Amino acid sequence: MILLKKKKAYFFEYYGVVVAFILILSCTPVHLDDGGRVCRINTPKLLQELGLLETLKYRDKIYCLNDSPWGYGMIHQPQLPLSVDRINSEKVEIFIGDDTRKIVPEEVILFFRLNHSVDFQISINGNNINDEISDYVLLYDKARGLSEYEREYAFSVPVESIRQGNNTVPFFGGDSSFVVKRLEIALKYGEAETHGYFS
Repeated sequence: MILLKKKKAYFFEYYGVVVAFILILSCTPVHLDDGGRVCRINTPKLLQELGLLETLKYRDKIYCLNDSPWGYGMIHQPQLPLSVDRINSEKVEIFIGDDTRKIVPEEVILFFRLNHSVDFQISINGNNINDEISDYVLLYDKARGLSEYEREYAFSVPVESIRQGNNTVPFFGGDSSFVVKRLEIALKYGEAETHGYFS
């Protein structure tokens, strides 16, 4: 089961079936967190484009891996948390619904959370990812809920490295073992005011 979080709407892709549901909305204005790209307040204004895949084109999105074994009456095997040791690589598969060959995002960002700081290597679909942008952790409000030793990372990903459908993200251990606790891929198509806010 793959989770796409976008403006308080949740899309589940399960055995090829896509189901969407929207949380009950309150009539509140747009309230942005620090950084100006994230809105965590339910508001109808941010849901105007939902309902048709066509209206979601060119809208900012975050695709997330689910880390829970429970989902509305379904029991499944979540890919996270993922333990990575010093010798063997481990991988996850994350689904992306956008056809980034036809509609090219301005920027692709890989976010993930580890249980502690560690040296490691990461790639997407065989392409090494090295361009870390630590400022994005705060800009996109990804440090929220970090425990004392956890570490959130943000990497810029070349658009040509991702594809529509499942994307393979292997982790290679470094100087010690670690646990991948969260993983998200953000597609940014433009400025928040014109292309939507992340939630």
